Amino acid sequence: MDINKHESVSVKFNGRNHALWEFHFQIFVEGKGLFAILDGSQKETGNDEEKRTWRTKNAQIVTWILNSIKPDIALSLRYFKTAAEIWKHLGGIYSQVNQSRHF
Repeated sequence: MDINKHESVSVKFNGRNHALWEFHFQIFVEGKGLFAILDGSQKETGNDEEKRTWRTKNAQIVTWILNSIKPDIALSLRYFKTAAEIWKHLGGIYSQVNQSRHF
């Protein structure tokens, strides 16, 4: 039995707490050794086995993202194929919203 199966990010992203959620999520993914996939620096390359491994890890990160955000936000992400695309999209939209509120 995989003990890590039920681990999750402790902060749920609601559209107003991007900085806090991003901080928690980044540490969570770094702790799994998968941040290079999340930030897009590790791409889907190599032989078939390496590509399958990358796709599995990417799907795991996407699942963590979807499980750590409100359903209405998750629904808007269905067109993205990679965790890196989702990460960039959420940061681009919600970090600007939070910065505007800060000023």
